[in-house]
Amino acid sequence: MVNRNEIAMREIRPVRWSRIRLSDELTYRLRDKKARTGLTPNLLCRLGFVLSLADPQIPDPATFDENGLEFNRVTLVGEWELLFDALLVQRLIDDELDPDSDFLAQYRAHMNRGANIICNRVRDISDIVGLVPAHSSEKNNGGGR
Repeated sequence: MVNRNEIAMREIRPVRWSRIRLSDELTYRLRDKKARTGLTPNLLCRLGFVLSLADPQIPDPATFDENGLEFNRVTLVGEWELLFDALLVQRLIDDELDPDSDFLAQYRAHMNRGANIICNRVRDISDIVGLVPAHSSEKNNGGGR
């Protein structure tokens, strides 16, 4: 367990990583989704990562092998690296995990779990719209008149 006050008192510097591997099963499934949607695996993983962060359960890194598709950091998160890092650090703090020692394992676990979520929810490109909660668009359109 990590003391939230201790974390708040120090500057968090996420682990710098250069490459990350997904599970073998998800590699096959992401390639299938690319063929069906036209979206590349890195974009599908970005969407999935955010969906995984929204799931209250803490993912278990041990449930995902590292025998599949390998991404470098730039390809996987691109210009959004700091955003993805900050979202994960906040999630780690909320889960009372250590943002230093648990960062990389949880990053990989959320990428894998998120890719799995995407593969389960998206059949074709039109399903991407269904990933956005309906209430968000209602607020932007004047509140469901």
